[in-house]
Amino acid sequence: MYEIISAIDSPEIWKLSTTATALERKMDIWDRAQSLIHKSNIRYSFQNLEAPAIPYVGDFLSHLTEIHETYPNETKEGYMNMTKLVSIYNILAKIRYLQKHPYCIKSSRNPFG
Repeated sequence: MYEIISAIDSPEIWKLSTTATALERKMDIWDRAQSLIHKSNIRYSFQNLEAPAIPYVGDFLSHLTEIHETYPNETKEGYMNMTKLVSIYNILAKIRYLQKHPYCIKSSRNPFG
């Protein structure tokens, strides 16, 4: 659902006048859907995500981008910014953790016979 809302919320969609008009007529549904996937809610649930899971990779990438743009590479004293590095490490460790655990789906019947 996050992917769908993110795609609809893109500037390319809102530039299309016909599509934007149709979406504006359904704003109450749109507002409820957006509140379900508010970034703080999504980020909180990803931080507490347990394997096996299929996360939304776009949120991890946007979080990494925010860290990269927010924190400088070096402190005022000229040392490496450990806050930035630890934040990046935590996100990458979460991705590795989720990748190590397979998402096994067992079929209840044989599709070939």
